[in-house]
Amino acid sequence: MAERQQPESHLIVHQSQLPQYKKKALETNSDDHLHRQN
Repeated sequence: MAERQQPESHLIVHQSQLPQYKKKALETNSDDHLHRQN
């Protein structure tokens, strides 16, 4: 039972951190575009 709870809790943590990952991805993408334009 404990083994089943570990992946589930990991998914929950991952979902809660998804907004931060998306923000970082957008920032890195915008930085890449700026560097390419320059």
